[in-house]
Amino acid sequence: MRKILLTSTGLEHKAIIDRFLTMIPKETGEMRFLFIPTASRTEEEKFYVRKSFDQLLGLGVKSDNVLWFDPEDISTHRDRTEIDCIYVCGGNPFFLLKKLKECGYFDRILEWVNDGLLYIGVSAGSMIAAPDINYICWAEINDCGLEDTKGLSFITAGILPHYTDDFAKAAVLLREKGFEVLGVSDSQAVAIQGDSIEKIGYM
Repeated sequence: MRKILLTSTGLEHKAIIDRFLTMIPKETGEMRFLFIPTASRTEEEKFYVRKSFDQLLGLGVKSDNVLWFDPEDISTHRDRTEIDCIYVCGGNPFFLLKKLKECGYFDRILEWVNDGLLYIGVSAGSMIAAPDINYICWAEINDCGLEDTKGLSFITAGILPHYTDDFAKAAVLLREKGFEVLGVSDSQAVAIQGDSIEKIGYM
């Protein structure tokens, strides 16, 4: 059964944390995370990567069980049997998708998550769960020359993370252009378990 948690800011709010705790297959201290910070290139983005890492530690995850992934370093590429969760941080979704496809991990993530491995997305990590990430080109820059924008298709809609009322007009325009989009505020998440899709949290 697929287990997916798509967030804007990670495991920061109680409703999201509570759902996360129901989705993990073992105690937090025993969980092993493949931690993917690839989307983050600026100092501001890296700050939020560290925040995501600290959130995991605050929930009792052991530092040694957070396995940092580098698409350029094959020694950081883990096998399915070595991890209990894939945690994909925020940043630029186009750069993230390009690097995952170049190193072959896009197909691995797709296979493993469809086979039941827990996936947690944060911002860009949630965006790439869509069938295609072209919907987000109005807000994010494709400055890495990504041509194949096909996403993981874990959900039929494109996630609009950090959603506020200020995004409402953009959401309407996207829907008029034929994009299915779903706004997710910083205190919300989309939880997918099997065929069940539920938005949790609050605006």
